[in-house]
Amino acid sequence: MSGRSWDTYGDWDQIASSGDARDIMEKITGHPVERWQSNQMTEEAVSKISNIVIEDRMKYGHKLAAVDFGCGFGRNSELVKRFYPILYGVDIPEMIQQFTELNPVGALKNYNALYTDFEKLASSREFHCLYDSVVFQHIKDNDFVTKSAQTMHETASMGCVISLVCGPLGKTALITNLENLGWRIYHTSVDHASFYGYEHNLFILRRGDSAT
Repeated sequence: MSGRSWDTYGDWDQIASSGDARDIMEKITGHPVERWQSNQMTEEAVSKISNIVIEDRMKYGHKLAAVDFGCGFGRNSELVKRFYPILYGVDIPEMIQQFTELNPVGALKNYNALYTDFEKLASSREFHCLYDSVVFQHIKDNDFVTKSAQTMHETASMGCVISLVCGPLGKTALITNLENLGWRIYHTSVDHASFYGYEHNLFILRRGDSAT
């Protein structure tokens, strides 16, 4: 993905290439690095995701895996691993390089594997959920978003997408693409638990044939 793929919030190729960990971390959250912390979830959202996990464990009978899309420096790995003990991270090459060079212990601790190509990840690993924390809304390459949604849909084991969207934007192109493929919004709510209380919208999507 080239820099032209991003909206005006920032050119992530250049941001990640800077080598300035503090600047990268502050750009990820939009706040001083001293306030760096994981996203959180409301009790209602935890309950909804827990129900999905219970259903998927019954179906697959083994530890579940998730993808942290736009994993950055692993800020949300602990949150996602509460539900999915196997976690794969994917981000642009510049970000993965910075993460592994600046925090190699954290990279190994937080993720079972890191990827720079979502298509490659999907073809080589089984996973059941994708977590998107205000990432897809900043991607303006419609072909990339459409292709990513199609890959999610074609990944037979994957039945859940958790997407956090900043502000009043509402549905992103990813959500619309998944709905067009037959996915449905299982839960949506206004979220003040993440990003230091600033308003976001939380969407949890399920395949159309899912029980929950």
